[in-house]
Amino acid sequence: MAAQVTEVTIDCFSDYLTAYRKRHDCATALTMLVENWSKSLHEGKIVGLPSIDISMAFDCLYNPLLLAKMQSCSFDDESIKLMKSYFTDRFGRVKVGDV
Repeated sequence: MAAQVTEVTIDCFSDYLTAYRKRHDCATALTMLVENWSKSLHEGKIVGLPSIDISMAFDCLYNPLLLAKMQSCSFDDESIKLMKSYFTDRFGRVKVGDV
């Protein structure tokens, strides 16, 4: 399935996206950022950093839509079945205080 995801998405991702790509990790992302910040500061520019956490984003997806998108992108049946089984009978809960 990893090869299918790469094939379908490789042209969609920015060169600056470092997550979930071969030979890209936190170190390459930080190196690129520090180099860009240093260059900008040297040029007298102001540097800012917006930051978001999307670690739970996958859990917010509408599962039927994701499966339909996978099918429209020509993922094989086994990959779609794998994802469907992952989504089947899953639930979440939130704990507030002692409740």
